Amino acid sequence: MKNFEVNNMNYIYTPAHSCILFSLFALLLIAAAYSDIKTMRIPDVIPAVIAAISLLSLLLHKGPAYPSRLAGAIFCLILLGTVSLLTEGGIGVGDIKLMTASGLFLGLHASILSIFMSYITAGLWYLIPLIRGKVHGQTPAPMVPFFAPALIICGLWYREILDAYFSLTGMI
Repeated sequence: MKNFEVNNMNYIYTPAHSCILFSLFALLLIAAAYSDIKTMRIPDVIPAVIAAISLLSLLLHKGPAYPSRLAGAIFCLILLGTVSLLTEGGIGVGDIKLMTASGLFLGLHASILSIFMSYITAGLWYLIPLIRGKVHGQTPAPMVPFFAPALIICGLWYREILDAYFSLTGMI
């Protein structure tokens, strides 16, 4: 256990804090995915709470360092914001807010990998309906059901995934 101090009050930090924060993050992502499937909207409170737990985990010194978190949030905001502008709303503002808050929680490397995994999975999911003509480029598709599992997986194992990828490609 580790002691930490906030406003001259001494607290004890335990590994359970990390589990609680990550579990809350995962539950919020699942709630966002459910809302996106049902209504094609993500309540603003979900990214706000994710941002709050990101700041709390930063205060507890658990998870990625501040520069990585900030870079993860900026990366998600710029990438998805640019795609939204180029596709004239192809990505919703709720998706952008959720991924930006998640980037603040997970950091840069996990954010990059989770976006990559999300779009690969969504592309594979919609490939057959696209070939059959059931969907087209303008068909609204909820993305959070693809973002949520990728964010959770990358939050838990992004280092192992990247190590495996680089060892398979011979880059390590």
